[in-house]
Amino acid sequence: MAFNETEEGKLRELLTAFENGKRISDLSPAEGEMSAMQIEVMDGSGETRRMELERAVAEAGNPIAGRWWANGNATPKAGGWWGSLEALRRLPATLGLGRYLVTDDREMRKLDPEDSRKFADGSPAALDGSMGQCMWCWTRAWYFTEIVEGGRTYWAITLKPIEGRKSVRIPKGGIAWTGAGVMDRTEQKLCSVISDDERYRGGNGAALTLTGNAKHPATDTPQATMLGMAATSISTTSFGTYARKRGDGWEANWFVAQAAVQILFSVIMGTRNSQEAYNAEKDADGLYQGGFGAGVTDMPDWGGYNSYYPLIPTSVGLEMGDGTGLVEYSLPASEDAEDQETPYKTFKVPVFFGLVHAGYGHLWRWTRGLVVSQEAGVKTEVYVAKSMATDGGGRKW
Repeated sequence: MAFNETEEGKLRELLTAFENGKRISDLSPAEGEMSAMQIEVMDGSGETRRMELERAVAEAGNPIAGRWWANGNATPKAGGWWGSLEALRRLPATLGLGRYLVTDDREMRKLDPEDSRKFADGSPAALDGSMGQCMWCWTRAWYFTEIVEGGRTYWAITLKPIEGRKSVRIPKGGIAWTGAGVMDRTEQKLCSVISDDERYRGGNGAALTLTGNAKHPATDTPQATMLGMAATSISTTSFGTYARKRGDGWEANWFVAQAAVQILFSVIMGTRNSQEAYNAEKDADGLYQGGFGAGVTDMPDWGGYNSYYPLIPTSVGLEMGDGTGLVEYSLPASEDAEDQETPYKTFKVPVFFGLVHAGYGHLWRWTRGLVVSQEAGVKTEVYVAKSMATDGGGRKW
């Protein structure tokens, strides 16, 4: 095979470049600021590109688990991942997402990832409050950073602030894994327990009288007795007061915990719509995708069934452990229904790494620590509390 004159010239140039090449030890020391230096990298597309050395060093020591959304696209579905694919895949494990029993002085003990009735070491765990509150936790502080540039919005989760950006610190903490609060009617404390004891009767603290309703459930069902149900009919101020009886660092659905759930869901699942259709399969990158569907938000004639009181017992989803998916729960048929074997309604209850209702459910919930002021048609202002707790001996949630 013969080369033409042009091809021979290119070969000579390659040979000259090779012969003139230097080992790293032969190069002169770099001069100037690190911010001006660049290196050659191969990015996620497989293409060779340039990158600022300072940024490469920072991100290597603080990997980004992130997603991005196209600003001109109305879909809540993320356009892709951002940062480190491996960091995003490992994010739930890195943050220790899952179920724990937490004592009033905030000592955490991990439950078995597959069986919430025992601890990770195999010993039995009581979920009635005697060993701690049933909490869904992240075990280390992390940072949330939002970046809007180049027609995209980036959401990033890191373990340290991102240099040159406004990163918001989310302290180590948690939220009730049942997705709602339970009242200890004896001590008037807010709890997160799973118990059918009358001491923890849900709703307004009394069994319901539903005989006048055409579609009411039988009087011995949880939907009527309120045993094993979440507490309702309590003001946000009272919820906070009852929560703080547990001690320093406890509150009722503090806004930071609620924001943490929403951020983690969006970044891990790749969508801002938690009610997007459920997809059990991971995408080509091995990432979660999709939401959890309607959950328990489409109850027909809830008022006629049990006057808008809780529908889903706190024990629902217990078998999921730290899993992610949907759990079927069927409401008992109306007491006067001819076919008692057919449920009134069957729901698919969301579970997100052990968090039941995954940020939304069938109950309205107060969010503490925020005050919203709205002037119709003019502006909306949100006032945010600085803190929920004092230091308390050197520890903060």
